[in-house]
Amino acid sequence: MNSLLLTIDDLRNDSSNPSCLSNRTGWKFGHSNQSSLIILSRSLQSNQTYQFMVEMSNRQNASQHATGYVLVKVEDTRPIMIAIGCVINTLCAPNSEYQFVNPTTQIALFSIPIGNYSRIENIIWNLYSGEINSTANYSQWILFNQIQFENIWFFGRNSSNFTATKQLFLNYPSIQFWKFEVVYSFSSETSVSSLNFIINQSPQNGCCSISPSNGTIATLFTISCSNWSDEDGIKDYSIYSQKSMIAFSSLPSIEVRLPFGDNQVLLVEIRDELNCVTQYNLSSISVQTDSQTMSNLLTSPNNSIVNLLSTGHQNTIGQLLTSVSQEFNRMSTENINRATSNGIPIASISVSSLTNQCQSTNISFNQSALVEFNKDLNSQANTLEYIISLTQNLPITTTSNSIILQSSSLAQLTKSTNHLTRTSISIAADKCYQLTLALHSMSMKMTQEDAQIAAKQLIQCASNVLTAVNSPLQERTIVLDSDALQASGSFDDYEIELESEWLKVDKNTYYQQKIADQVANQMNELVSRLTSTLNIHINVGQQLVINTSEVFMSLESQTMQSLSNKQFIDGLIRFPSITTNQNNSKIFIRVCFHIYLFIRNHYF
Repeated sequence: MNSLLLTIDDLRNDSSNPSCLSNRTGWKFGHSNQSSLIILSRSLQSNQTYQFMVEMSNRQNASQHATGYVLVKVEDTRPIMIAIGCVINTLCAPNSEYQFVNPTTQIALFSIPIGNYSRIENIIWNLYSGEINSTANYSQWILFNQIQFENIWFFGRNSSNFTATKQLFLNYPSIQFWKFEVVYSFSSETSVSSLNFIINQSPQNGCCSISPSNGTIATLFTISCSNWSDEDGIKDYSIYSQKSMIAFSSLPSIEVRLPFGDNQVLLVEIRDELNCVTQYNLSSISVQTDSQTMSNLLTSPNNSIVNLLSTGHQNTIGQLLTSVSQEFNRMSTENINRATSNGIPIASISVSSLTNQCQSTNISFNQSALVEFNKDLNSQANTLEYIISLTQNLPITTTSNSIILQSSSLAQLTKSTNHLTRTSISIAADKCYQLTLALHSMSMKMTQEDAQIAAKQLIQCASNVLTAVNSPLQERTIVLDSDALQASGSFDDYEIELESEWLKVDKNTYYQQKIADQVANQMNELVSRLTSTLNIHINVGQQLVINTSEVFMSLESQTMQSLSNKQFIDGLIRFPSITTNQNNSKIFIRVCFHIYLFIRNHYF
C-alpha cells in the first residue's frame, strides 16, 4: 500500500492500489483478534507480489505491540490434484468439514492423482491428532508417531492406500479429531491432500435385559433394550451367542428361542445409523434341551418346530435352525462316543476336526451297537435333510445381518458331516454359494468386521459340505440309506453312455463321485469369491486369519519384494526372480488348510 493502510476487515478499497483488496469475497476472516487468515483461490492476481503486515498488541497493555511482514509472490502453477476418499464410502459420512469415522471399525483410505503427471517417486501418509479450540475457533494438529505401530495398527504408509485399524481409536478414546494426509512426490513437484475425521459416538446410556432367566430350547425368551440414545438414531439390535448370530431387529424388544447351554452369556450389539456399535452383555442364562421337542421333530412331520420353520420368517427360522442344529450336533457326538465305546472304529463313521486327537481302542467290536448307530444316524439324517430343504426359499436380503444370520445357521446345520445326504449337501452348498454372492455384492458397503464374520461361517459351510461329500468315497463314513435308495434305479440316458466305465463300482459310488465333482467346483468358486470380498479390506502387510476346528485360512497382501523366501506356516514358498520395477507390485496370498478332503484326482 502506498498511501493508506486498511485492516483486513475494512470494507473499503485503496483506490491507488485496487488490486490488493478487489475481491473481498475471497477472504475468510472473522474479526481482528484472530491469528489466522485464509485466502481462497483466485483472490490474488498472478505475477504480483503482495506484502502482508500483521500488528499484534498486548490486550492488557496497549503500549506493547509488535509488527511483522511477509512478502508473497503469486505464480501460476497447476499442481497435481490428489483425490482421496474412503474405500468403503458408506463408513465415511460427511459432517461439515469433517468425515465421521466409527471407533469400532478400521478406516481404509485410497488416493489417486488426477490428470497428467510425471513418474511418482514417493508416497507417504501422515496422521495427525486434533485439538479444537472452540473459543478461538481454530484447530491444532499434532503429528502422530506412526512408526511404533507400523504394520500393527497402520498399513500401506508408502502406498496409494492407507489403513488404520480400530485399535487406534480404541486406544486413544479421548482424541475426537484425526487428520489423514497423503503426500505425493513427483519428479518436479509435490502435492498434498488430506481428510479430516471426527469420531462418531456410539449408542450411549442404555441397558438390555432378558426374561426368563432359564428355560429350554422351546422357550420363548424376551430381550428388551431401553434408553439407548444416539444423535444419529438407533439402526438395529443384534443378538449373538458364542459368536453366532441368533437374531436381529430394528425394534428394541425381540422374542427369541435360544440354543442349549448352561450359563450362557448373550451379547447384544446396538448399532446406530452410521454403523457405530456398542456391545452389551446380558446376564447369564441356562437353556436346557427339550427331549420331547426333539423326539417329535424326529418322528412327526407335523409338530410345532416344523410349523414355525415353514413360516418363512427369517429371524424365527434362524433361531430355530441354530437351536435344532446344535441339538443334532450334540446327539451326533453322543452317538459317535457310544459307538466307539462299543468297539466301532471312529475312522469308519466320522471325520475328526483339525483339533481332535483320535484315540485307538482295544475294545472288542459290537455288531448290535453298529446296527443301533446306523438306525439313529439315518433317522437324524432324514430329519436334517427336511430341515435343510426349508432354507432353499429363505430370501437373502442385501444386509449384513441377513447374510450373517443365514450363514451362521448353515454352518451349524452342516457341522455333523456324517448326517448329510447328497440332497442335503447339494442344497446347503448352493445356499452357501448364493450367500457368498450376496456378500460379494455388498463388499463395498460393509465393515471389515462384518465381512469377516460372514466369511468365517461361509468357509466353514464349504469345508463341511466338502468333507461330507467326499467321506463316503473314502469309506470314512457310512453310506446313508436315502442315498443308497436314490441310487438303486438304472442310469439315466446321459449316464448310460458312461455306464461301461462304472461297471467296477456300484451306482451309489458313481452318483457320489458325480456330486463330489459338482460341489468341489462350486466351493472352489465360493472360496474365490470370499477371497475377493475380503481382499478389499486388506492392505499391504495386513493379514486376516479365519481359524476354526475344521478350517484354517490366512489371507494377506504383500509386495513382490517382500516375498523372497517367505515362510507360511510350516512350508517355504520360493518365488521366481523378479525385476526391479516389479518390486512394489502387490500380490495377494491365500493359505488354506482343511480337514482331509482328497479324493481320487480331485482335491480342495
